[in-house]
This record gives sequence, C-alpha cells and structure tokens, in this order.
Amino acid sequence: MPCLTAELIEGVWSCFYQTVPEMYRNSHSPYRTLTRSPGGGYLRPDLWLLTDIPPLSIELLVECKYSLKRGTVTAGVPQILAYWYEYLPPAEVERIHMVVCPETVINRPQSWQGKLALGTPDHLRTLVAATIQGRAAEVLGNWA
Repeated sequence: MPCLTAELIEGVWSCFYQTVPEMYRNSHSPYRTLTRSPGGGYLRPDLWLLTDIPPLSIELLVECKYSLKRGTVTAGVPQILAYWYEYLPPAEVERIHMVVCPETVINRPQSWQGKLALGTPDHLRTLVAATIQGRAAEVLGNWA
C-alpha cells in the first residue's frame, strides 16, 4: 500500500516509503532466492514513486545517501544497480533509479543513459515534477 497517493486530472501518482509495491514482491527474484535460507528480506529503496498518466507509466526509485562522506554517497550506486536487476519492470513501464545526496558533495547532477541518476534533493524535486509532466527524458538528458 502506498504511503501517499495523489489523484491527478491526468492519472495517479503514488509514493512507497521503504517498501516495495505488491506487483514486485516476487519470492523468486535473485536476491530473495539467494538470501531466503539465511533469513534475508526484500531489497527496499528509500522511495518508490509511481506515475501513471496514460499512456505513460514511470517509476522512480530513490536511494537517499544524505552524508558528507563521498564513500557513503557512492555506496548508493551499487544499491540502485541492485534494484535495477532485482525488480525488472514490465516492458511498458519506464524506470529511473536515483541516488540523492547533499548539495556539497556534487557539483552538478549526473545521469547515465536516462536510467540512472545522482543528484541533490532539489534535483530530485525537478525530476519528480518532470516525471509527472512527461519530461523526465529531457531533464535526464540535460544531466548527462
């Protein structure tokens, strides 16, 4: 169940905090399969934002690494890569993964192939708004 949902004129926007939408809770995923015996749970991004504005369906998975230690921030990148592999989206869903860090850690936002991003809370706000407006690819292209 999302912790926050907004009914928009064009569609629906939902936010999941520290949980995974029901449709992705697969007991046969790579991580769950390998960690079931020792008692592992689900991999969970800090935020999972769903934007369903037909014909667009965009998911934004966010890992927050709000630390001044660059090593802590860069540790978020393997985490979003793991989410990318663990939770394969259906073909009709566009997926973006982002690590969010403090303003003093990076000079400018970065993106890779319009699928992975690193930025500050202000950059996340920009990307969320662009996602709802159907302009996420444009914003990520500017960050490349």
